Amino acid sequence: MRRRAGKDATSSFPRSRVVVAALVAPLALAGCSGSGSPEAQGGPSTADATSGHTTVDSVPTPAPRRVTSRGTGRAEVSAAVDTVGRAMAGMNSALAAPRDAGSVLDPGLVAGAARAAVLAQATEYADYGWTVSGEPRIVRMAVHRVPGGLQVRACVDQAAVVVTDRDGHRLPPGSAGSRTSMIFALAPAGAGWQVTDQTFPNDPDC
Repeated sequence: MRRRAGKDATSSFPRSRVVVAALVAPLALAGCSGSGSPEAQGGPSTADATSGHTTVDSVPTPAPRRVTSRGTGRAEVSAAVDTVGRAMAGMNSALAAPRDAGSVLDPGLVAGAARAAVLAQATEYADYGWTVSGEPRIVRMAVHRVPGGLQVRACVDQAAVVVTDRDGHRLPPGSAGSRTSMIFALAPAGAGWQVTDQTFPNDPDC
């Protein structure tokens, strides 16, 4: 998952860590030794016989205990919680296998700027030989109706998310605490929703 700009404990972290995210994270997003296989980060993979596209059916990040909403119905709130949970798990899986991120990250679930940001981050992770393990946890979430879709503000605890280098050494965590506020933009996609952007508020602490 993404770490916040200016918060990392070492300046060697690439600048794109300020985008997801793992998610999601996340990564985004195996044990702390970094020895787990990429396949262990999610569920079984499925392949599209025509395009060759393979996605990992990641287990959704557990739903938060506290969810608030404004201008949305119960069904929309439930769908938003599920979409963000699955998107964060997918982002985390992409960063767990950064060289395969393009095929791991479901384009029907994470699209637009959000997808571009994760793939850019995965490219840098692959170049550095970094991988992500561990799962983020959504502490609380607020779902709002906005023009064109939904906005989800989530407080995400990344304490269990670990980044390891190519030798399996754990990189130092950020110095600003493990919880980060993230903003997800959701747009309609067929009968469901997809995450099209993921940003941070001015004050990302939560």
